[in-house]
Amino acid sequence: MARLRAGGLTFEEIARIFGVTKQRVGRILRDSAATKTALRCCACRAVVVSEVSQVPRGAPLLCSACLATTPGIPFAERVRTRRLVAGLTQEELARRTGLTDQAISLYERGMRRPGARTLARLVEVLGPGLIDGA
Repeated sequence: MARLRAGGLTFEEIARIFGVTKQRVGRILRDSAATKTALRCCACRAVVVSEVSQVPRGAPLLCSACLATTPGIPFAERVRTRRLVAGLTQEELARRTGLTDQAISLYERGMRRPGARTLARLVEVLGPGLIDGA
């Protein structure tokens, strides 16, 4: 199951193969300490992050190339994708930018937009691709 998941299959697709529920697949994979999976771009299927032990919740990810060529991607998706590509947790990003992990969470959920100074700190850590059209 871990190899199928690492190959980009969803819990639902793996469940169909084994004839179990997607919840059961999730429990089996969670219980496996060695579970690593690749996160793929929802547009071009390129690998965005090669190994994560837990698949993050939220909107589908776009790779850096698709972020750069797709106008109108919400800031929340840009911050989340850039953070994952950088291999950072919300807590690590908060520490590097001098923000709280709650603030990072609010940005990633689209519930808050950063001011100019905060945006500059985020760009300093995550790169200019954080800003639409950069």
